[in-house]
Parts: sequence; structure tokens; C-alpha cells
Amino acid sequence: MRARSWIVTYLFPMPMNPATIAALALAVACLAPPPAEAQTDEPRRLTLEESEAYQMGLELAFACSPYRHRRADGSESTIRRQTDALSGTAIHFRSIEGTYVVLEQYDQELNGHCLVLGWFGGPLEPGRYDIGQLAMSTVEGEVAAGDHSFFGMSLVRKPPEDSMLVVESGTLEITTMEGERVAGRFELSGFLADGSGASRLAAAAWAGSFSAVRGAD
Repeated sequence: MRARSWIVTYLFPMPMNPATIAALALAVACLAPPPAEAQTDEPRRLTLEESEAYQMGLELAFACSPYRHRRADGSESTIRRQTDALSGTAIHFRSIEGTYVVLEQYDQELNGHCLVLGWFGGPLEPGRYDIGQLAMSTVEGEVAAGDHSFFGMSLVRKPPEDSMLVVESGTLEITTMEGERVAGRFELSGFLADGSGASRLAAAAWAGSFSAVRGAD
């Protein structure tokens, strides 16, 4: 089964509304990267499990929003990578699909980055959360057990870099919740894939922090 609308199919069995579909299409069109040049490690083809995680992670791109990014005054985020750091805004919002924390930054051409952390349990509370790798078996198991972890992915389109981070594991700590502001820090481990989802480029370990405001509707 393709990973089409897996969030809705397995967690909220109803069709996606037109606004959600439009947002997903915009995010993928703006951010889904073209095939990348080789980075650091010799690329190899994704395994079936890695390809599934890539495709399911890409569906989280609907949470990326230049519209909300432009209305995130007072927020901040930092993503520390092996070679540099990415700074930007941070928003959090809740929808029928789940609760999301989104770290992003775009220029006028919509080049930039978007990191999405999605939670399909109840409302967020301060504490430490595991971040798991997206897989259909994982999602089904969590639904059956009523025990949820975060999932994540990141798209980067910042010439000459074009890649997607497929998150395999990590942790997220919500340190503060005051009014509509949520602050925390995270650590992510995974790999970078090319824009076609065919090749694994390099292993990746990212960490960072954020002070997020509630996203505009």
C-alpha cells in the first residue's frame, strides 16, 4: 500500500479537506528538492524500508508553510548540523491530523529549510518524547497500543544543497509551555536522501532548540 495520506487513513479515517491538500501540494512544490549532487559519502540506493520512511516523511511536508512562517514574529529556532547551523522561525499548531512543531526559513524564491516534528497523540505537555522512524508497522502498532512517539523529517533547498533528512531516531524535550509559546530542544539521527528518493547520500546527526509561537490559521 502506498503511503498516501497515511496520517488520515490510519489515525483519522476521513478524507483530507481541500485546504490540507492544497497546503501539501504547495509545500511539496516549493520545497521538494531536485536530485542532489553527491555529498560526502558515496550514494547508494535506498532499501525498501528506507524508501517507505522517505515517502511517509514527505507527507509531513504539508505542515511547511511560508504563510505561517511570515507570521511567526517573536519565535526563533536553531538547527545545528555537522558543518553549519540553520536559523529561522518556529511555530506549533494542532489540526485534525495531529500536533506539529515546525522550524523553517525561506527567501523570496522559497529556497530555505523546513523541519517538521509531528505528534499524533493528545495535547502536548512538558516532558521528554522519543522520536521514531516512520513506518506503516510503527504507526499501526502505536495506534493499537495507544502509545505515541514523535516523527520527523526536514527538507532543505538552499543552493547548492538540495536534500531531505529522513529521521530514524531521536528525542524531543518540551521544556516550557507558557500561554501560546512552546520551547524545547531536540536531537535527531537519520540520513540525507536525494530529491528523487532513490539514493541515500550520507548519515546525519542534527540537534537544536526552538521557542515556538502558535501558528496562524
